[in-house]
Amino acid sequence: MASQIFVDPMRDLLRRADSLMRAGRWSEAVELYESAADALERGGFDLKSVAVSRQIVAIIAASAPELTVARVAALTRLERLYTRLGLSTEAEDVRRSLGEGQQQ
Repeated sequence: MASQIFVDPMRDLLRRADSLMRAGRWSEAVELYESAADALERGGFDLKSVAVSRQIVAIIAASAPELTVARVAALTRLERLYTRLGLSTEAEDVRRSLGEGQQQ
């Protein structure tokens, strides 16, 4: 029952973010996705947080490259989650991406 209480507001949050994305309101969509990814991570839903974080990175790469702070936050979250999940190769790839972003 406790997870159901968490799921409904999360589903609504993700739906609002999806709607904003379809409307081309990238910055607002990314903000909502970030809120969702953070809440999912805090709730122990690491794989779901990874999925949302990867979506954030993809949106920024394709449509909103000016959102560098959000990109770094999403990549940092991904690195932390991958490490926690024991996915060392993926974590290293993200660390490399973070390093490349700082050099630009």
